[in-house]
Amino acid sequence: MAQEGSSIGKGTLIRGDVIGADALSIEGRLEGRLQLSSRLIVEPTGQLDAEVWADSVAIHGVASGAIEAREAIVVSSVATVSAALRAPRVILEEGARFSGDIEMDFDLSEVL
Repeated sequence: MAQEGSSIGKGTLIRGDVIGADALSIEGRLEGRLQLSSRLIVEPTGQLDAEVWADSVAIHGVASGAIEAREAIVVSSVATVSAALRAPRVILEEGARFSGDIEMDFDLSEVL
């Protein structure tokens, strides 16, 4: 669980719009829209079905919807994700279950 910030505990369901400035750890379930100016962690027991905007996102549980991060999205080896991911860096660890789209912003002319 996140050392600082807020959490949605196991057995808790939140439906609706959530806006926050602190880090958020999800051990329960969140459905709706989430806007954070910090880090989001979906714990192994966590379930996320939402449109998300955050600084960074780490998924260890189940996630679906559209997830956008200003820095990076990490899908861990134990995660199950069915979503559209958009961030400058997207990391899919070996063993992660993923279905969806990935969009990474970068200038192709810098690579060529």
